[in-house]
Amino acid sequence: MVVFAVAAVLFSTAGPSTGVLLAVVYMLLFGIAGGLNSQALSLAARNTASMRDIGAVQDTATLMRQLGTALGVSFFAAIMTSRLGTGLHDRLGKSGVNIDKDGSLSPEIVGKLSAPLRLELASVYADSFRVIFYAVIPIALIGLVASFVLKDIKLASRHASAEPETSYVDEGADLGSAARGNS
Repeated sequence: MVVFAVAAVLFSTAGPSTGVLLAVVYMLLFGIAGGLNSQALSLAARNTASMRDIGAVQDTATLMRQLGTALGVSFFAAIMTSRLGTGLHDRLGKSGVNIDKDGSLSPEIVGKLSAPLRLELASVYADSFRVIFYAVIPIALIGLVASFVLKDIKLASRHASAEPETSYVDEGADLGSAARGNS
């Protein structure tokens, strides 16, 4: 979670002048943090489950992760597009650029923008993304605090084998012997 928060802080500082290599480093950090968090939470969930329930626990953890991802992407995309539309109207619209009612620019219009207006367009995009990462920072810090609250359970070196509640072989044997006894 620390790497996740650091990556979000770094991304919140990115702008039009951020180099491609630096942006790639930020993305790598963010991706590594996401992967580490995903694996750690999955492992923690499985470790608390009995062998009998491990599949259900893993599937529930996966469902919650996918649901959280879908809702998170939708939420942050709504914030970004709202900020982008407002920024385009406020900063480029006042410069005489023809912006659609839905807050978008056609590729033809973007291709005709002067260098200063293209830089302004890049700034609008950077500012729209920056808001997202400002929102991610407290979420990452909440996750960090929550990780300290988790109960410390030693990782299981192996799960004890679970005995099935009902053995179908035994039931079949009992039925067969009962049928022979009645004939």
